[in-house]
Amino acid sequence: MQTFTIPIGTSQDSLNLADGLPLFPKVGTARAGISNTSRSSPLADGSVTVLFLRTKVSVYYDFLMGIIGPAVSFNFPNNNVALINPTTGGGQVTVNLGADQQMVAGMAIGFVVGAGLTVSQEIYLPASWYTPWKFTWRTVFELSLRVEVDFIALLLNLINYLLGQSGKDGYLSRDTSDKLTRYLGYGSAGGVAESFKFYAYSSDSLGPNETVTATPRHVIPFDLMKSIPAARNFMKLLATIVGEVQFGPCLEIHMPVTLGLAGFTVGGGQGANSSETYSPVTYDGSTAIARGTKRFETLADRFTTNVVYTTGFTVAVSYFFKISLMKVFSIQVNTGSLDLLNLLNLKVPPRAVEGSVSTEVATSCILTPQMSIAFSVAGNPSVPPNTVIAGLVFSCEIFLSEPWAGPPTNIALSISPPISGFPSSVPLATGRAVAIFKHTIPNQYVIAGIPGNIGAEIPPSATSPYQSYLVTATIPPNDLQPCFDWEVTAPLMLMNRVLTARRVYGTPGDGPVWNPSYGGAQVNANPDYAPQNVPNGVDAYYLFGALPGQTPTQTPITITLYNDERHPHSGSDVWISFGDKSAQLSPSATLTLPIYTGGVYFFVQWRSMGPQVNYSSRFYLVLDGGDVCGQTEFWLTVWNWS
Repeated sequence: MQTFTIPIGTSQDSLNLADGLPLFPKVGTARAGISNTSRSSPLADGSVTVLFLRTKVSVYYDFLMGIIGPAVSFNFPNNNVALINPTTGGGQVTVNLGADQQMVAGMAIGFVVGAGLTVSQEIYLPASWYTPWKFTWRTVFELSLRVEVDFIALLLNLINYLLGQSGKDGYLSRDTSDKLTRYLGYGSAGGVAESFKFYAYSSDSLGPNETVTATPRHVIPFDLMKSIPAARNFMKLLATIVGEVQFGPCLEIHMPVTLGLAGFTVGGGQGANSSETYSPVTYDGSTAIARGTKRFETLADRFTTNVVYTTGFTVAVSYFFKISLMKVFSIQVNTGSLDLLNLLNLKVPPRAVEGSVSTEVATSCILTPQMSIAFSVAGNPSVPPNTVIAGLVFSCEIFLSEPWAGPPTNIALSISPPISGFPSSVPLATGRAVAIFKHTIPNQYVIAGIPGNIGAEIPPSATSPYQSYLVTATIPPNDLQPCFDWEVTAPLMLMNRVLTARRVYGTPGDGPVWNPSYGGAQVNANPDYAPQNVPNGVDAYYLFGALPGQTPTQTPITITLYNDERHPHSGSDVWISFGDKSAQLSPSATLTLPIYTGGVYFFVQWRSMGPQVNYSSRFYLVLDGGDVCGQTEFWLTVWNWS
């Protein structure tokens, strides 16, 4: 039907962890990419005046950190693909995997810290000899100092000094490829942080092997001979005859990564919804074969390779011994490793992760992602990254790794699960590398997570205020940048706002964990019996305050009384009053009540009296405002009730 030769992998030419698939993906991420952050803040800024002397001091700090991965990147440069319609029906994809298969897994880090100091001394003197009555401040001296330190290089030098080891296989070593250089340009001085790598290459090949493996490994040896006082003199004498003894434990960190092919997705026809996945994959020598039910009717324009990879994590300990004399006698012994996590019953099981890479058939371009998304709430640094608050304006920034070279266009947006009113697109101008829009998401229902009831929703509450979404941004293909993949999916966490209820007057009682002091009260249905001085009611209020721009309004709120087993309780004479609105709870009542205002007071009264007993019962008063304002609960510890 169709044959072609294409590369398959995460990057077009050489391996690049920045284009790799994430080893520990967050929800919705497609590629590992590069993360970086920076901050600059003052430590002290002020002046002190003593008589005719004034001293000004300004001190600040700043830092910048960047990280690639942890990721797995692979590249199979020449692969002969055949799309076949067998006589037996369906479709078949055969991929003759070429030689020179490459795979790398791990991470690279860069971290630089800096500080600045400015000190000036001034004296109050006459402005000139001919105007001695006019005084002014004159600078006697001024010191300005800026320092930048590569923190990782400093840390590694310290480790090497303490351990007396450097430059051996398996150690954390300098990343000579300098993948982070373009991302860690730093400060006005233009200094660049060094980057260091913790990764490993695979020497395996797919076909007939079903998987390939790379194992990043970090070894930290502890030479006891240099830390034992009694051995120091012996080591000095041994050094005079060019000898050395090393003995001690090694702490090893292993992160094996195994990669295999899961199937192929073939897309054909301009604008046609004709993509089909063919799986699973079997091997005949170096040829990968996958079958599907759909026959090939149009020429393929995109070929997607689906992969499955697993990442393990092990911390082990072993012992080493080495002795050498005058470079003619040398013995070195290493013991087998003990898996510490397994011994402690803390073994981390490998977890399979799915990913995919795509190649444009006509151009043989590997489509590398060029976009990233970030969400932030302006002026509120305490909110975690990519988290927004319901009802508050947030910013969405869509970043492009390269400026857009095509004509002005729109970035298509979608969110899952759907939210009414979420923007469907944002404009992007030619030459721009960022697009920004602002939006507000009102309170939403949250997924209940009920087994067997997928999609069930509940109102947000103090213990479940969050709802996760996936936001996808897509730009139509651009002929001027044919090898770029203009699509990204990122997680968005919505923190809903919820009602709160607090006791005002009454006897304190147990409350929920988020409000133990004021979230409950004791009530004595029959005050003639003990405990004394406990009334048969309690005054409280609920609050759902307004955000900027919101005006007071009203919404239906359902009030329900639950017993100690959290079943609706009816049969008792219990009333709740909100000013001029009252209802009997047997077990529920729905009233239209104010929100976006100050506290709304209510009174709960237990009118059905019972015999004297020496114990109380727990009841839960739940106020449910649905998705508009969530729900909260108020605990009642009730004595002598019926």
